[in-house]
Amino acid sequence: MRRLLIALLLLAMSRAALAGDVAFRWEATAKLPGVLANHAAAAWNDRIYVVGGKDDAGPTSDTWAFDPARGTFEKVASLNAPRHAHGVARLRSGLLVFGGLRADGSLEPTVEAFDGQRWRMVGTMPAPRACLGVSSVGDKVLVTGGLDVGGRRTADAWLFDPSSGKWTRLPDLPAPRARHAQAGWMVIGGEDAAGTALRTTLEHRDGGWTEGKPMLAPRKNFAVTQLGRRIIVAGGRQGTEQHRVILADAESLSAEGTGWVKLPALVEGGDGLRAAALHGAVYVVGGYNGKEQIPLVERGAWTSEASDWRVDEGLGFQAAFLSEEPLAGMPVPSLSLADGPDISNIPLPAILGLGFPLPRPRDADRLKLYLEMYRFPSWLDPTITEQRIADPLLLLNMAAFHPLPIACVKHAIIGPASGLPTVPPLLLPTQPVNGQSPQAWFDRHLPFSSLYIQPDVHAFHKELQALLQQTYSGYLRDPREAELQEEKKARVYVDDSDGTETLIWIPRDPMVFDSYRDLPMPQDPRGMFLRNLLLVHMERRDAEGRVVARHVFEVGSVVRAVPIHNTWRGVFSLGPQAPRKPELRVIRTQAEYERFVGQIPTRRIQMQQPAPPSDDPWLTRPRLDFRTRMPLVVSTDFIFTDPKLVSLEREADGLRLVVRPEAPADARQQQHPLFVGRYLALEVDRVSGEVRLDVK
Repeated sequence: MRRLLIALLLLAMSRAALAGDVAFRWEATAKLPGVLANHAAAAWNDRIYVVGGKDDAGPTSDTWAFDPARGTFEKVASLNAPRHAHGVARLRSGLLVFGGLRADGSLEPTVEAFDGQRWRMVGTMPAPRACLGVSSVGDKVLVTGGLDVGGRRTADAWLFDPSSGKWTRLPDLPAPRARHAQAGWMVIGGEDAAGTALRTTLEHRDGGWTEGKPMLAPRKNFAVTQLGRRIIVAGGRQGTEQHRVILADAESLSAEGTGWVKLPALVEGGDGLRAAALHGAVYVVGGYNGKEQIPLVERGAWTSEASDWRVDEGLGFQAAFLSEEPLAGMPVPSLSLADGPDISNIPLPAILGLGFPLPRPRDADRLKLYLEMYRFPSWLDPTITEQRIADPLLLLNMAAFHPLPIACVKHAIIGPASGLPTVPPLLLPTQPVNGQSPQAWFDRHLPFSSLYIQPDVHAFHKELQALLQQTYSGYLRDPREAELQEEKKARVYVDDSDGTETLIWIPRDPMVFDSYRDLPMPQDPRGMFLRNLLLVHMERRDAEGRVVARHVFEVGSVVRAVPIHNTWRGVFSLGPQAPRKPELRVIRTQAEYERFVGQIPTRRIQMQQPAPPSDDPWLTRPRLDFRTRMPLVVSTDFIFTDPKLVSLEREADGLRLVVRPEAPADARQQQHPLFVGRYLALEVDRVSGEVRLDVK
């Protein structure tokens, strides 16, 4: 039995690499349109590009763009020269491919560049190479080692400048190697001059090469990528050409750079597979499993083990649309709850002060933001819109977040603060706009989006921070990290996985609104009030560092307020054994009502005697219909302690009453009668479930 338990424990540990409340996991997510090995892969412009490689017919010139949001491949421009066993580098301007093998086994010496439209020849290597190491380092490309025309492993290292086409010779590697991988200035694994798989790593520092931390296992012809600031390797092989040992294991250089740590194994191991990371996830593509080529895409990511929050299914995920351009197209069906805007109490300066990316007119003080609810347009795909927002924020890696239809589109309108504006119909394009598809145009006009959850946002905040920290932090730290943290007064993470740069910043604490009824923020006409709010900001920058898009993702928790038909306050007599904290009575019958009224003094509580009759409203015994209504009575044990109402909310199984006892600071030092407290009575609609009292 003990051996069985140990085996089960080891099995569970092998499926996920744990780190606090999050773990790394792999899953098969898509299939290649064909079979490939010894190709190249890179993330750029929100896509994973799979370039060249060897299929059943030999080397190919095909280039495929994989869209993780759709899970689909699209064939794009072909290489000028078919090749496999080549290398690829991703720069902000596009992709560069180096070297490789031709169909006849000879070496391909050319360099090609892809700008999103076509491939063009941009140069020739100093010496042709295959099975080489290629990686981007800033705006240049590091090229090392590989096989020469005689099939020998080489040790030369070069730096290529795409802007000038110039090659600069660097110091040679300490020893020849090929079938290795690179991440920035780091050379990883591969094989030595004898073809033996290596676990060693090298780093280029101070003009030379130094040994880095060795991997846990030797490997060659494997997948490597950089996820956030971590380096991740997976698969590959060991052994000789005649006796290959195919690997499925994966490992990551620890966040501190102190060594490599084991990750869960791939769903299917492979030789000649390749990887790229995009928006918080690793995508491993293709490969050869020892028997056949693998037409598989695997997704690996840090995910949360469990969530202490849930999506508020009544409100769900919402997208806010705003366009300053004249709208033309097809009308979108309305979900409006009123004749005018559905939400009309947001002063424009207030929401601008929170950092929402909205227009800033000079007369903002005299303007409001109005929101009108519409259905999601039927000719657009809500899954794509949701994933474009969710991917960089790692929402799909959270246990409780599941892809759900976008509940509505909130049409944002800026108008005068006095009087309600006339809301025109929402028209959205069904044809391309300025070269953009209707979907892309719509998704670029979403300044903010909203996710509503229960019970509150604190657990979400903690879980999201853990995922962002685990995914985007690590050994290869961004040198601007401290500067950005200070600038934004928040925790800042940088996602530069696709050639652009997205800054993500999250406040250190969510906003909490105890007095939500007085909040100058959205309030729903159905009696829903915002209780707490977390604003996560995203800012996307182009290759020149210019801000090209901003988005605020707001996570809110609402109070579903319960109608209160009457409120009564007064004092009442306590017994000597009365509790020392606020107490709740749910009065459901006339007899319970009479018993409580019997505890209310008939004369005022005062020093001077005789005291006049009490003016307590319940002594008049107002008529209550216990078939449809019931009083909720909260009492305190002290005459100067007043139970103040904070909120009365609906819950799935009843009601939640929140009160805050308030008393003067020196109240206990004042003379006061013993065994007399105060009460607050609320007349509400009768419910059969539990009524829960929370004391602030």
